[in-house]
Amino acid sequence: MPRWCWISQERAIPQRLKTALSPRTCRKIDADEPVDFLRSNRMDNPAAGQVLVLDGSDGQMDVVQLWLRHLRRDSATSALPILVWAHSGRLQPAEWGDVDFRLLPDGVIGRADWKAQDRWIDRIETILSKRIQRHFRIDVHLDMHSRMESLERTSQWIIDCVRPVPWMAEKLGRLRQTIFELGGNAIEWGNHGDPDKTVHIRLRADDRSLHVMVSDQGPGFDRRNLPHAATEDDPIRHLEIREELGLREGGFGLMITRGLVDRMVYNSTGNTVLVTMRQRSRN
Repeated sequence: MPRWCWISQERAIPQRLKTALSPRTCRKIDADEPVDFLRSNRMDNPAAGQVLVLDGSDGQMDVVQLWLRHLRRDSATSALPILVWAHSGRLQPAEWGDVDFRLLPDGVIGRADWKAQDRWIDRIETILSKRIQRHFRIDVHLDMHSRMESLERTSQWIIDCVRPVPWMAEKLGRLRQTIFELGGNAIEWGNHGDPDKTVHIRLRADDRSLHVMVSDQGPGFDRRNLPHAATEDDPIRHLEIREELGLREGGFGLMITRGLVDRMVYNSTGNTVLVTMRQRSRN
């Protein structure tokens, strides 16, 4: 049976959580710092995996973000389900401050979740079981500022997360370029550089493949009608159209990205793109 871990600097395991998990056990983590927990976790990592619950009941989202940044970058915990306890039922968003992106947990435990607690707990443990079976190494999802400088630093952080995946060693350059091209399009064309909008990035990697999903808050576009973008049939013609429209030079991003990945698909609206890179790449 998976082990549930309650991570809090001060607060004891909530009675409601204890009751809901019975007869499962929930272990209290006494470490004040993420690095302490990660060090001990490597020496005591149960084969059945763990579900980590961060204490967010006091609205200390800066502490939650600190833990998420450490846990998601650690190859032993990144793919584990990471939840946040929010007694009010809602997770108050953290202030952006100087940060370029905010990491998201796999779920928030609130009052509403306990109405069907058995199904809810089973669902979380099913997610854990599938991730262990698929040998997931990395599972990161975040919201990023619609700023190019934020994209630069966010892409570097993601690359650092992926480094422990052995088969990705020779493909980190491709991944960096892919994230930069798709993120740049989301910022410029999707959100139109609006700083109040965000770009959502989800990355998952296992022993065979890596998937990256990038979503913006724009209305989307018609992929069949992009005269200002380069095509493999005629990679130059679009430059004339861009000049007529008063657009900057460019328009090669989508064509370049298709050559970097094994698969690239958009949703029907055109504001979400999913790309896949495989261990045995066709490129």
